[in-house]
Amino acid sequence: MTGQDEGPTNSGDEDAWVGQSFYDLAPVGFCTISASGLIQQTNLTAAALLGFTRDSLIHQPFAHFIDPEDQNTFSLMHQRIMETGAPQDCELRLLRHGGTRLWARLQAIAAPAQDGAARFHIVLSDITERKKTEALLQASLRLSQYGLTHSLDEVLTKTLDEAELLTASKIGFFHFLEADQKTLWMQTWSTRTLKEMCTAEGTMRHYSVEQAGVWVDCIREHRAVIHNDYPNLPHRKGLPLGHAPVTRELVVPILRGDTIVGIIGVGNKPTDYDEKDVQTVSRLADLAWDVVATRRAEEALKQSLKLLAETERIGRVGGWELDIDTGKQTWTEEVYRIHEVDADLDPTVERGINFYVPESRPLVEEAVRKAVNHGEPFNFEADIITAKGNRRQVQAIGRPDLEHRRIYGFLQDITERKQLEEKVRQMAFYDVLTDLPNRRMMLDRLNHAMSVSKRAGRYGAMIFLDLDNFKPLNDAYGHAAGDLLLQEAAARLTSCVREIDIVSRFGGDEFAVLISELATDQVESTTQAGSIAEKIRIKLAEPYRLVLRHEGDRDSVSEADTTIEHRCTASIGVVVFLGHAYSQEQILRLADVAMYQAKENGRNSVRFCQLPTRLAAKP
Repeated sequence: MTGQDEGPTNSGDEDAWVGQSFYDLAPVGFCTISASGLIQQTNLTAAALLGFTRDSLIHQPFAHFIDPEDQNTFSLMHQRIMETGAPQDCELRLLRHGGTRLWARLQAIAAPAQDGAARFHIVLSDITERKKTEALLQASLRLSQYGLTHSLDEVLTKTLDEAELLTASKIGFFHFLEADQKTLWMQTWSTRTLKEMCTAEGTMRHYSVEQAGVWVDCIREHRAVIHNDYPNLPHRKGLPLGHAPVTRELVVPILRGDTIVGIIGVGNKPTDYDEKDVQTVSRLADLAWDVVATRRAEEALKQSLKLLAETERIGRVGGWELDIDTGKQTWTEEVYRIHEVDADLDPTVERGINFYVPESRPLVEEAVRKAVNHGEPFNFEADIITAKGNRRQVQAIGRPDLEHRRIYGFLQDITERKQLEEKVRQMAFYDVLTDLPNRRMMLDRLNHAMSVSKRAGRYGAMIFLDLDNFKPLNDAYGHAAGDLLLQEAAARLTSCVREIDIVSRFGGDEFAVLISELATDQVESTTQAGSIAEKIRIKLAEPYRLVLRHEGDRDSVSEADTTIEHRCTASIGVVVFLGHAYSQEQILRLADVAMYQAKENGRNSVRFCQLPTRLAAKP
């Protein structure tokens, strides 16, 4: 095998060189394995996936790179392909250089015997991120379902068990933090910690943050904290009697606005914690906090799991070659399948470009032009319409070889991956019950509105509101009635504002409304914001007629249904702001203060909280 930088010396070598380049440029790994399980040949992608050089892999048993727990899976695949010659497919964990692991899909096919010896080819695809996403969504679904029938303590313990599983941790703990931000209470451990490692005093114990050890650094710093060398921390305190020994820990605060409502921690992972662990634990912590109140989340998570099942197939990848001088293309079978055309089609550049949607064709034409004229590689994502009229998203990769007047490339169908990313994005930024933007999205939109206000010199306003008579409805008729009222309130709020304004559900029965592009004069803009707030107050105070359906969704009310008449007003707080004179936190805090002033003054009212001059401007 020649080095990858060597060019062909004759026409026969040219074909070999082109084939080797195509082989090594593939976005998936290729290995040839002997009947005895030794690696005979591998491409650069497979070597990179395993973290070794290609030469160091040759003649090594492929089983050496299989996780011990998955050895039986590989052995069975090896046995079947050698006995039957039928293609095999499995998913397992591979051991990389340095001891780290990755999830991979192995597709094995029998190869022609060489020198009388049987052998087979393996295609390696890295599916680690897919597996992590799948595990997280499945854990979220389990927690959501679990929370419907179990107590809060049980939900917290279940959350810790899931966090341990996803981060490979050995201990887990959960604490609430009171509103004073100084007192911790209700200590809860994971099942494994209580069973195997810890006899320290637990639930309902109160103590001060100041007395706690380094694990409350996350409270002091308002962010997740990782201690990957816990025993050697200079400022750590001793552990309570009976506490599990700690070698590493990750502690994440649960934030609601600027207030920490709880902390969740995991510890003793065999390797260092990293930012991905922070994201995983944070996600589970947020879900645990909201799971009981968010009853409708179950359906959304079921849909996510269904979508996830559709993405379990490995993304299809096809290869293509372009003759620059003739414009003729050569496709592999997978490219034909992606475009849903018969294999007897004679592909050309023009035909290939015409599969792309009209708005993407200039991008494709420009990429091909630069590749042909300047040897520039390309890598882009775009939509195509298949021969059967199906719309798909693809990733196109091209590598020019101007010396031989060829462009070699790959085409991958990424439709399912994009759908999953959109679903995850939807879950991250929108409230499941009302379909309104959630707290995270509102904070992003507030930052944008502050920037627009600064550029245009126009005021904006933040409106906070809390439903005054919501709890009695829940107590009398259950959460189903409360959910219906929240949905109706969300619809009424949306009808009271302009298209450029943002209505958000902050949690429970609290909503926020961001009003953009008001007047340039403070008095006039305050009047405008007050008019909108008063319109909202009047609209929300109108009686609600809620129908609890007993036999599924129908267009008409039946005798089996329960009709509820309920009046639920709102206490509303308003803050008018200009540019970045104050921070997001100050604006949100003062809007919240104004809302509570409305509650204290009889409810069903609007109160303004002016931005005080004593607050220092944001740097």
